[in-house]
Amino acid sequence: MQRYLIAIPRPGAAPADLQMASEGLIADRVASTFFGAIQIVRTPETHFRDVGSGRFVVGRLDGEAKARTHGDDRDLAHWWGEIVTISIRSDGVSVYRDPSGRLGCFRVEQANQIILCSDWKFARALVGLTPDISWESVIKALALPQFLSRQTGLRGVCEILPGELVELTPESCTTTLLWSPADLTPERQRRRSTTPGAAASALRRTIVQTIGAQAKNYQRPILELSGGVDSSVLAASLAAVRSDFVCVNFVTASADGDEREPARRVARQFGVELIERVRDPARIELERSAAADQARPSARAFAQESDRISLEVAQLVGGDCLISGGGGDNVFFSSPAATPLQDRLRAGLFGRQTFRTMLDVADVADRTAWWAVKRALAGRRRTFRPSLDFLSSKAIGMVREQEHPWLDAAEATSPDLQVHVESIVQIFGPITGLSRAQHLPLLFPLMARPVLEECLSMPGWLWVVDGYDRSLARQAFADVLPADVIFRRSKGGLDHFSYELYRLNRETIRHMLLDGLLASNQLIDEVAINSELARTSRIKDYRFYRLLELVDIEAWARAVFA
Repeated sequence: MQRYLIAIPRPGAAPADLQMASEGLIADRVASTFFGAIQIVRTPETHFRDVGSGRFVVGRLDGEAKARTHGDDRDLAHWWGEIVTISIRSDGVSVYRDPSGRLGCFRVEQANQIILCSDWKFARALVGLTPDISWESVIKALALPQFLSRQTGLRGVCEILPGELVELTPESCTTTLLWSPADLTPERQRRRSTTPGAAASALRRTIVQTIGAQAKNYQRPILELSGGVDSSVLAASLAAVRSDFVCVNFVTASADGDEREPARRVARQFGVELIERVRDPARIELERSAAADQARPSARAFAQESDRISLEVAQLVGGDCLISGGGGDNVFFSSPAATPLQDRLRAGLFGRQTFRTMLDVADVADRTAWWAVKRALAGRRRTFRPSLDFLSSKAIGMVREQEHPWLDAAEATSPDLQVHVESIVQIFGPITGLSRAQHLPLLFPLMARPVLEECLSMPGWLWVVDGYDRSLARQAFADVLPADVIFRRSKGGLDHFSYELYRLNRETIRHMLLDGLLASNQLIDEVAINSELARTSRIKDYRFYRLLELVDIEAWARAVFA
């Protein structure tokens, strides 16, 4: 696992003694005019490269990026990968985090030094930090569990968000957005005249090149193949550059989570091995948080089975990395929003193509054309709302609108791009803190910077052509994937699996929530929770999902103090 810590002493302060208790750690020192000797400690798996001119890349560097950033420190964004880039200058230190967000970057201010680190547990072991939960931030997690923000769930621990640049001088610490989705607006406008075929070809080329660059350093990749569009696209892309990968398919006992047939067809198409394993809700421990070592409650309990199966299969076949299609829905603009039509109307386009987009938007949303027109004329609506169910009046009163620098940057762009960015921002939480990533590299090619930039450069109407969501991705790989897979409209789900998890653990949930830290801090509505647990719930009402969310946060809070 890639882990690092950068200790920057304050001017005049002696370098701190790091508690190098773990054997095998690698320590480097870099001189700084103002800050003195900067210490960099990392695990052997963590790459560290001096790229010249006082710049260093920490993490797995996958390639050079297109010049889309701006400002004096734009050279820090010259590369992409699971990386954090550092610049040590005569007047200070700058740190930039790749927009994929795959390598963590947190900042902790101490009296004698500033700590930058990949994760809370690593910093805690090296500098002896004492955890202190920020319950105000926990309220944000309760209301918007899918979002990341600069303030984590621990006091004094701030996250440098994907694409952000932090500049440290002896007098100040400033944070700006070096990589911004808004910078892709000119390219998005230019591509308004692009044909769907040309756009699909460009997308395919980018995905194939990206997964090739990411997987080239591994001998035996394991692809998590659900049989859906996103993972099937990755199977086709991986097969274009190598044939020595193995696929794993997660199966549930219920029909909604059994996608073995489409997964088998994809595996046969490329002549690769497919291993099928059943998720068992009885093996999940709600009291155990996979995010116990994280600075915020990011993990979900139901992912424990995916973690277990992937690691077992990797051990069975000698796999040395995992590849997931997570983020595909978000990056490929799988949205029922009417903003593709709104974007055409705002551009003053009222011809045949706009009429076609109206019908496409209606088909994707499974609504009428009149609905599409009304929604487009009504303006943009935010695609997310705070989840207030089962929160106390105290907590509800403290919920604030979610802030994120990507959302702020997108406000000045088209509604179409705003919705796309809102969707992508919401996936960072769910793909963070997965415990299998602590044991093997876990790649998310569809969240890599080249793919993000390619997708955000495409106008929304291209993603709904012919009434299919993720239309560009489907077209891009239609000639190499089975038609009944790439053009399927249905999606697998975990509703029955999650309901069974809830049903098996109803009493555990009751005790964890009603006798836990969230209750003692008066953040949840104990009466409403007790009433919900007492009634005979149904799968279709989905309120049990909300209780499982609360349990995940409770488990994290207990783990922090454990």
